[in-house]
Amino acid sequence: LLAFDGSNEPEFWQTSRKFAASAGVRFTYFISGVYFLLTEHKNDYIDALGRPGKSNIGFGGTLDVMKKRLEQVRLAMAEGHEIGSHAIGHFDGAKYTFEQWDKEFQQFTHILSNVWQRYNKAAEPAGWKNYFAKEVSGFRAPYLAVGDRKALWRTFAKHGMDYDTS
Repeated sequence: LLAFDGSNEPEFWQTSRKFAASAGVRFTYFISGVYFLLTEHKNDYIDALGRPGKSNIGFGGTLDVMKKRLEQVRLAMAEGHEIGSHAIGHFDGAKYTFEQWDKEFQQFTHILSNVWQRYNKAAEPAGWKNYFAKEVSGFRAPYLAVGDRKALWRTFAKHGMDYDTS
């Protein structure tokens, strides 16, 4: 089993997908929601502490790069790779409450469900919105920091998550 955090560089997606095809394996990509917001839209994300436009790993860059990234995720999904959540801003959630985790999970779902409508409406793949609204089932916490597992498990139950690799 191989899994990757992040999701920023389209070139990484291409390389890892090519390797997977040659080796006959499938990956789980744990994607960070900030990479699906253009840098100019960073204030649309409000972190768990209530700060707009903050991220430990940057944002999605330009529209050209965003379209390339979206295409790579689309191809990975079509090839049978799993897409999981790596939250949004890549912050240490060890002290997050249920409400804070819930806010992160809600924003992840909203950002990913609507990213094609926002940045490449004409090319939105069938099933994309439903996948990110209802089918993402895996999670890896940034820094592998989950802290109060009860708060995280409550959040999992609310959002239909099945597992955590943290």
